Amino acid sequence: MHQLCFSAALFALLATLVATNQGHETTLSCPVSRPAFCLERSFMGPCRILLIRYYYNAHSGRCEAFGYGGCREKQNNFETKEECMRVCGQSSEVRAITEYARRKGSGKPGVCPQLPVDRNCTKIDKCQADGDCAENLKCCQGDCGRVCSPPNEKPGICPSVDLPQLGICEDQCQQDSQCNGVMKCCRNGCGKVSCVTPNFSAPPPLA
Repeated sequence: MHQLCFSAALFALLATLVATNQGHETTLSCPVSRPAFCLERSFMGPCRILLIRYYYNAHSGRCEAFGYGGCREKQNNFETKEECMRVCGQSSEVRAITEYARRKGSGKPGVCPQLPVDRNCTKIDKCQADGDCAENLKCCQGDCGRVCSPPNEKPGICPSVDLPQLGICEDQCQQDSQCNGVMKCCRNGCGKVSCVTPNFSAPPPLA
């Protein structure tokens, strides 16, 4: 008897749904998953400039303001509430996520250097992404905002030195960022280091 009543109720529900949707297309859409960094907590950082930023609070499901110190920012850190909601909120779109990843991500190879600490400067972003910087420069976060800076570690492999070939017998550099263009800081035949053009192909495997 109970099974019969359940079947009748199910049939009535299906009939109601058919009648409601008759003449209308039913579109199923999958929700866009949020980037993993939207689950990060707000992070003030070690500096104390105190800027108002917004982060996505996964517990409340809202973008909320917090105090940002001005350096070492994490990805769940937005300048406006609208940008935060566009990337991490319920109305997220793939286009917005892709654009944010392009702006935040590191498009060029290499590692950003540790920029000098300056807590008394005015924060001005001179770039938004690596593509805004000339040649091999990267868009790096500093205390005074984002700036174009030569990377500490550039791509490529230091060439081997064929002894007794001698290079310049003095140190010309300490790290790749001190060399122009794509040149790297490598050891030369004189036992010192100088800026040289690297090899960009991997060495052959050992036999």
